[in-house]
Amino acid sequence: DRVLHEKCVKALEARDSQTATLFANECVQIRKLIKTSLSSQISLEQAVLRLETIEQFGDMVHGMGSVKGILTTVKAELEGKLPEISTGLNDIEDSLENLTSEIGEAVDSEGTYVLPNDDSARILKEADLMAEQKMREKFPEIPQIPVDAHRLR
Repeated sequence: DRVLHEKCVKALEARDSQTATLFANECVQIRKLIKTSLSSQISLEQAVLRLETIEQFGDMVHGMGSVKGILTTVKAELEGKLPEISTGLNDIEDSLENLTSEIGEAVDSEGTYVLPNDDSARILKEADLMAEQKMREKFPEIPQIPVDAHRLR
């Protein structure tokens, strides 16, 4: 990202708005992928914390529903962008299904889509905000390309 950002700035300095736009668009795409990855990582970390809480306090059905909702949402986000990770999340979902079945508390026993409940929706929103904050801290702003870009060349 840094290299593309620097190339974008240099292209703007050289008044080559077409090239600057190309590099800026690439930066945007890279940042979207990084934000999705960060948000997913944070969501999964929070799901792990939730599982640890479930283990300690025994709120299995409610807690597993939250975790399954998070996993389902994260998996859907990653399916088109990072299919290998999405496939790995399928394995985790299967493990959760087996775990809940073994202890006699089935979550989503018909195999239907589990909508995120209030807890999981809150966790996903927090993760997205945290990822956005990390992105702002880590990456510089992409320079504004003039609207009359075609006149600069």
